[in-house]
Amino acid sequence: MVIFSTYDSGSGTTPPEVATSYPTDAGTAIPALNILDVLGGTGLNTAGAANVVTINLDVPVVVSNGGTGAVTLTDRGLLIGRGTSAIEATGAGTDGQVVIAATGANPAFSTITSTSGTVSFTLGANTLNLETGGAVAKSFTTNSGTATPSSGILSIVGSHGLNTSGATNVVTVAVNNTLTLGDLSAIAANSNALTATTGDVGITAGNLKIPSTTGATVGNILQNGNRFIHCYPDFRSTFVGVASGNFTQTGNSNIGIGNNALASLTNSSGSTCVGASAGQALTTGGSATVMGFGALSTSSTGGTCCAFGYNSQKVTTSASNSSFGYQTLLANVTGTALSAFGSSTLGKCTGSSNSAFGNICCRDVTSGARNSAFGDTALVNLSTGNDNLALGYFAGQQLTLTDSSNILLLSTGTTGDNNTTRIGSQGSGARQQNKCFIAGIVGVTNSNAQPVTIDSTTGQLGVGLSSLIAITEVTGTSSALVAGNSYIANNAGIVTLTLPSTGTLGDIIQIIGKGAGLFKIAQNASQQIFITASATTAGVTGSLTAVEQYACITLRCTTTNTGWTAINLTGTYTVA
Repeated sequence: MVIFSTYDSGSGTTPPEVATSYPTDAGTAIPALNILDVLGGTGLNTAGAANVVTINLDVPVVVSNGGTGAVTLTDRGLLIGRGTSAIEATGAGTDGQVVIAATGANPAFSTITSTSGTVSFTLGANTLNLETGGAVAKSFTTNSGTATPSSGILSIVGSHGLNTSGATNVVTVAVNNTLTLGDLSAIAANSNALTATTGDVGITAGNLKIPSTTGATVGNILQNGNRFIHCYPDFRSTFVGVASGNFTQTGNSNIGIGNNALASLTNSSGSTCVGASAGQALTTGGSATVMGFGALSTSSTGGTCCAFGYNSQKVTTSASNSSFGYQTLLANVTGTALSAFGSSTLGKCTGSSNSAFGNICCRDVTSGARNSAFGDTALVNLSTGNDNLALGYFAGQQLTLTDSSNILLLSTGTTGDNNTTRIGSQGSGARQQNKCFIAGIVGVTNSNAQPVTIDSTTGQLGVGLSSLIAITEVTGTSSALVAGNSYIANNAGIVTLTLPSTGTLGDIIQIIGKGAGLFKIAQNASQQIFITASATTAGVTGSLTAVEQYACITLRCTTTNTGWTAINLTGTYTVA
């Protein structure tokens, strides 16, 4: 607020008296330059217009200024203090209601009730009438005797695993931390000391302690009255499953999991059987590892066997067999040293020392022995044959019945094969080969060398009847020589044989005289033939001519294309 003080000196009047200081409750205000500010303090504000200054009260008046902090209050509600915050109000109550507090929250009007109905309430305007709902018990009948209050007091005490505590109007009955059952009177065998008719029994901390298994009535966990988990004859053996294991066996370190697993053990040890009826009939056969329904289920002595899969080795009574897969070694009884991996592999086998790896490998093998098959359906149709090796998809598929002693690599074989080796199948399609590389041959010289031949139709290997190279009989008077061939010169006149125009180091040519006309070796440009210390003239003018009818000579290329050396010869020759 601004105050202006004016005076007209020419008016001839006496100027009015104007205050020059304004004392207040706290200090004195003095105008400056004829101006005095009128401002609001705590809870107040000012407003000025024309010649009027208005001083107003702040609304709402906050609690810290002595107000409620509210503009309106609930009709017929009770006010609730909130520290320095604005006062709050309850809702309006109804007949007979009372204000009930709540921890950490505002009190409120509520109607009092009796949960058990033992107290009745009559509500009215500003009135509340309470009456007891029935008679008060004067005696308390229990399972053993009757308790009667004395001087209005009834003591509730704990006994035999229970304890009580009381506070306000509450009595708490609790179970002791340690609860002993059967100490007051013996609990009959197969009777329940503790029964939960509904819900679960839970242990949130600590352990469930049971004694060592000594028989059917001590140290067992039962399911529906049947033994379910136990360790017998000591902690080294564990059995899980209804009727698994027994209480008469003397072996140790056995594990049986599943209904009837290892149910017939007597004195064997070190077996692990998992699955319903797995190893059910094992008695003395130890160190068996079994997994799968019915696996090794009728064998009593199948020790050191490994059987994994439904009905794997179901009827085996022999030892040292390994099987992995559905119904593997299903029919085997006495066969030993068998290995079967894959669905139905060796499923009909009764022989010994067979190995099959792959789906339905050796599926039909019965009494056949010492067969090895690796690959899907390998040796699938073999029956009683022995000593076969098949490697690869469908390998040996064509072998049947008694076919024996074959080696088949990526080859189906042929029905009736015996003592046969087949590697691959000729061609360029899937599972076929059109090239062959074998290491360890080049550069090796055998002492008993024999020529090897190949049947170009079947691919069968064999040995040559007469030489290492193909033989051609020349009955004309001339012929061009080809490396790697043998020639018989047979004509009444001289037979002219011309060296090949090209030659690779190591190429060989053989010439045998037969006809009375003899033979002559002609040359191409720059070519020469070397015989010990002699050599033909280089080029087409040079030649080598046999003098005797049955002369023979073997030439080997010693200089690429141009040089040929006699490495073996009989007879006399004219060197030109």
